[in-house]
Amino acid sequence: MDDQALLDLAINGVDLGRGRGGNEVYLRGLIDALCRHPAVRRLSIIVAAHQPDTATTLASRWPRASLVCVGSYHRLPYLLWQQTFALHRVPHDWFLSTYFLPPAAPRRSAVFVHDLSFRSIPHTYPLSIRAYMRVLTAWAMARAQQIVLLSQFVLAELRRFYPRFAARAHVIYPGIRSEFTPQPQPSDEEVLRRHQLTPGYVLSVSSIHPRKNTATLIRAYQLVRAQLGDACPPLVLVGQRYWGSEVLDQLDQPKDASAFRWLGYVPDEDLPALYRHATVFVYPSLYEGFGLPPVEAMACGVPVVCGDHTSLPEAVGDGALLVDVRQVQAIATGIEQLIQNNDLRAALIARGLRHARSFSWERTADQLIRLLQSASLEQLEGCSFGFSAPRT
Repeated sequence: MDDQALLDLAINGVDLGRGRGGNEVYLRGLIDALCRHPAVRRLSIIVAAHQPDTATTLASRWPRASLVCVGSYHRLPYLLWQQTFALHRVPHDWFLSTYFLPPAAPRRSAVFVHDLSFRSIPHTYPLSIRAYMRVLTAWAMARAQQIVLLSQFVLAELRRFYPRFAARAHVIYPGIRSEFTPQPQPSDEEVLRRHQLTPGYVLSVSSIHPRKNTATLIRAYQLVRAQLGDACPPLVLVGQRYWGSEVLDQLDQPKDASAFRWLGYVPDEDLPALYRHATVFVYPSLYEGFGLPPVEAMACGVPVVCGDHTSLPEAVGDGALLVDVRQVQAIATGIEQLIQNNDLRAALIARGLRHARSFSWERTADQLIRLLQSASLEQLEGCSFGFSAPRT
């Protein structure tokens, strides 16, 4: 490959090791693929020591990458100077970061904006979080040379809230790991044993805070259990608790304690087994910028019920049962249909598997590299790469 086409990349990896749900999943998948991409000459990852062994663990996962650890993470020092000092230590043509850029932003930077929920549904965030998200994300987009969005829906949101930035915005879909497959693996039994699960349950995977709508899901599940009785599989929730998650403590739990399990944060490597052995996957989120968990579930051969709004129809295509997740009864009906209607289950599984095959981190990384190469070479302004959203 022509040396001029090779890139030295630095990426803000501060979310790695924090158990931060979608942000961390995105970073891990993208970095995995960038490490294998032939056009990436050097990849430097700026990380923080969230745990004593964070840097060591990440270095073993990505031996080809160069890790720069800034020490313990504190939001303000990291934003204001730590990542800037780290960037001076590594060669880079481009700096890639999620939502934020340091005050002294590199000459070439691209910012990933996963969603604009802090603008669209601000009431689901604490005041302090939505305030700094609004200020710092807008500041980053104003200075970034490229803005990478996860869906056409987020592009529409960008045009709604920040129309002046739309000309530099591109839609590049995220990927899913090859481990998400319907074929059972020898390690599945150990994963289920460790989490004290037996195959056949209603599964939901997401961080737990108001936007994820977990309270409505539990109420819907209680309706299904009242209707089906012992024929109703147990409900298993996977995800770390955040603000607003105390609603789980306030809800009336199902009378049969075995009908409800909250596993908390689960390592990425356990998720394929948990998906594979579920009867139904439910994703009741009120707002998404893409929505990886339902696509991961479809890739594992599990029928999915999820919301009919924001980015989710775009993410799942025709491979899921779409319902109004603001309505308890609509979720309950969807779950009950996928438990009892074998023809519907089979159709959704087949369509879901086909649709999920269109997403891979290799494709995501390749499209990102092509965008950065083109921007670096200042080629045809406004040309279409086959993956970017229309310019305005």
